[in-house]
Amino acid sequence: EFDALDEAGRAGRFTLAPGDKVLLGEGPQVDTREAWAALRPAGASGVVVVKDVDPKYWRGSVCHVEGGG
Repeated sequence: EFDALDEAGRAGRFTLAPGDKVLLGEGPQVDTREAWAALRPAGASGVVVVKDVDPKYWRGSVCHVEGGG
């Protein structure tokens, strides 16, 4: 769904899926695929790879998303 949105539709939204990387706090600027690939839990403190995503609903709409790893 996110990929089908135009730039204005993507503003203020995010996605979270299994395999995504999450970094605690603010991390380094990542400008290349190689730098992104190098950002791994074994090589950087505070990095985790999401294994499962659990959206939480309130009155039929997603109000919170939890990622586990």
